Amino acid sequence: MKKIQSDTLTVFKDFSILKINFELFDKMILKKNEGIPISVSFKGDDHYDKDENLLFVELEVGLFDKEDAPPFRLAVKGRGVFKVSSEIDNIEKVARINCAAIIFPFIRETIADVTRRAGLRPLLLPPVNFQKMYEEERSKSDMDTKTEKKKIKQKSKKEVH
Repeated sequence: MKKIQSDTLTVFKDFSILKINFELFDKMILKKNEGIPISVSFKGDDHYDKDENLLFVELEVGLFDKEDAPPFRLAVKGRGVFKVSSEIDNIEKVARINCAAIIFPFIRETIADVTRRAGLRPLLLPPVNFQKMYEEERSKSDMDTKTEKKKIKQKSKKEVH
């Protein structure tokens, strides 16, 4: 077994599936070389245990969860456990980028297996750029905060007049 360097700030310890929901609405008959149209949504959550220096990261991937008449719906939620160094500055960023990227392949594999077992072709999700996703979330959050502050400021001005 390969030893992990002691200067590593994050070490993957464990992964488990927390939830699988699958509903097949119509048998899909796909022509050769025709792909499955998908809409993917991600929900992430993390918890840091300071006493044990453990980071628990949950990631949920939902397929067709926003479609009106989908061929199927599938949601898979998994949790990764990571030993982290107390030297890490931004736990949220590590959880949302590094840890999510480590556990996503396990969820991706589960999705492929569930779709195959349902009699469909295995659905292999493309890789996800969690860095880009995190940056987009942060910029959207920053814009929402600025918009909210602007609304409050405008409301305060109206109340004064």
